[in-house]
Amino acid sequence: MTGRSIYFDTAPFIYLVEGHPVFAAPVAELLSEGAAVGTTFYTSVLAVMEFSVRPYQMNRPDILQELAALLQQLAFTVQPITLPIAQQAARLRATYSFLKSLDALHLAAAQEMGCETFLTNDKQLAQVKTLSIQLLTDMI
Repeated sequence: MTGRSIYFDTAPFIYLVEGHPVFAAPVAELLSEGAAVGTTFYTSVLAVMEFSVRPYQMNRPDILQELAALLQQLAFTVQPITLPIAQQAARLRATYSFLKSLDALHLAAAQEMGCETFLTNDKQLAQVKTLSIQLLTDMI
């Protein structure tokens, strides 16, 4: 695992922070093991936005603070969405017609940052062949 780079989609953060009974442990283990061997962790502002909706609806700033602390503690690089990422997302959507815009932007951000692995639980994304897609369901 040394030197790996992993992009986190939104779901792994939700599972971890909410303590999902099935998926929280594999996410925590991946983060712990990865941090121990120097894995570089990435995500984008999209994951922060998607994650934040429910805590804002519930008026739970503590949950937002928990995500912020996690991102800081594990030195996540949080990528903004740039013009090259938007253009790559458009190319991905042109190639994979099932992709939703936000998913295409996540994938393009991961590619732009040179990530080797894209961690998600969206089975449909496994059809994308331009990046190694790791499904959480395959980790249990």
